[in-house]
Amino acid sequence: MKMWKQWMALLMIFCLLMPGALAGSIDLTDDLDEEVGSVTESSAGEDYTISDNGDIILDDDDDLGGDVFFDDDGSTIEITDNEIDDTIDPDKLDINANLPSNVVNILLVGVDTRSTSLDDGLQNGDVQIIVSINKDDGSIKLTSILRDLYVTIPGYKNNRRPQTMDREPPVSVVVPLFSEDYSFVEERLPLILAQNYPDFEVVIVYVGHDSDFYEDLVRLKQSFPQITTTKIHLDPRFPISRKMALNVGIKSAHYECMVFTSTDAVPQTDRWLSLMAKGFMRGEIVVGYCGVERGKGFSNYMMRAWRMMHSADWLARAVRRRAYRGTLHNYGFTKSLYFGANGFSHLNMNIGEDDLFMQKVMTRDNVSVILSPRASLREKTWGGMGWWMSQLRYYGSAFRFYPQTVRNYIQWELGSRSLFFLTVVCAAAVMPFEFKIAALALLVIRFLIVAIEVRRIARRLGESGMMGRYFVYDLLSPLWALALSVMLMRKDDRVWR
Repeated sequence: MKMWKQWMALLMIFCLLMPGALAGSIDLTDDLDEEVGSVTESSAGEDYTISDNGDIILDDDDDLGGDVFFDDDGSTIEITDNEIDDTIDPDKLDINANLPSNVVNILLVGVDTRSTSLDDGLQNGDVQIIVSINKDDGSIKLTSILRDLYVTIPGYKNNRRPQTMDREPPVSVVVPLFSEDYSFVEERLPLILAQNYPDFEVVIVYVGHDSDFYEDLVRLKQSFPQITTTKIHLDPRFPISRKMALNVGIKSAHYECMVFTSTDAVPQTDRWLSLMAKGFMRGEIVVGYCGVERGKGFSNYMMRAWRMMHSADWLARAVRRRAYRGTLHNYGFTKSLYFGANGFSHLNMNIGEDDLFMQKVMTRDNVSVILSPRASLREKTWGGMGWWMSQLRYYGSAFRFYPQTVRNYIQWELGSRSLFFLTVVCAAAVMPFEFKIAALALLVIRFLIVAIEVRRIARRLGESGMMGRYFVYDLLSPLWALALSVMLMRKDDRVWR
């Protein structure tokens, strides 16, 4: 018992002495952050003294080499040293004599206070900037070392382009023309020529045998110097594919960056080409959106909804750096990329220039996605639902050649949606009443969530009037996809060469 009392007494003494011991170990700056006046002259040691006005003055033999003054608020420190070495002569420094004397370069170095964790993707802050001042013309140029050198930075996923672009590049718009389409020349070509962009050309590749029509195209150059025309004589014995026409157009283009479209696509604004050209500053491939022109009738709505939702799938993948295709009405790439890949792939097929070829050249870092209503196009329709299903069957023939991961991704959404609807129908048919109510409630909740998401997607792509009847497309599209799958089981002779 006595031993227990002795230990308790020692513990109490220890608890009483500990605060004093800890107080003696607290850094001086911690006290200054709270209140400078708490430090008294009697507590001053041999390394510093307190002046009459309350400033703390370190002795001259301190490690800092001078006098240190703390402001009244303790926030700033001024260091003075009377023994600064000023014997260095700038004129005698070993400086490169070839440097221009009229330019002054200043290095600005800062600290990015944001996260630098690899899990957060790092932050590409402009913390190292070179300021170049031209004393002759007064111009100032800023160069961010991290941003503008375009080098591989460890920890960053985007390794940038191999070449730096300081402005929007000149662009060649390549348009293959497979018929004597005067409506394109009179209605849609002027919308391309009217683009608000300083440096571009329109390369028209005419595939046909009508010399008069081609002469009309050539005469357009007198009024529109940016037009370049090329003719491929059409011989029934040697059919010309779109790939061959594009290949001729690429070789005829004068500029490195090229944007491809079709005679059926209509720009919605004069900013389309400008926005697409900006994509080349970030990647070698540019993909945009092309919807279907708005018309009357249920079939037109289904066409528009099908195009919008399927485009949303591959555009979303491209945004997540897993691109697998573009649209032949609105995409582009560079000449060096095309010739570096030895041209188009799958030459035994008349299709594939917008998906099979793109899958060959696309990487995680060379694709720019342009999502803006001003950069969207609209495709003219030339028929109803029968014509549309024929188009889907024709271009859908390339689906079997997609990578397995891409095919799984496309089929998963459709399969999961079909399974959900089937489950709701079964629950409503055979389950008790309370389960029927729960199933219908889940169906309504899903439609509300989907409607909100569809509205967001439509606004981003420049579509309108899509949300009101979307539940109809949502219910019928699985049956539509099933019918298309059956049609694709039969070989389409139009595809193969």
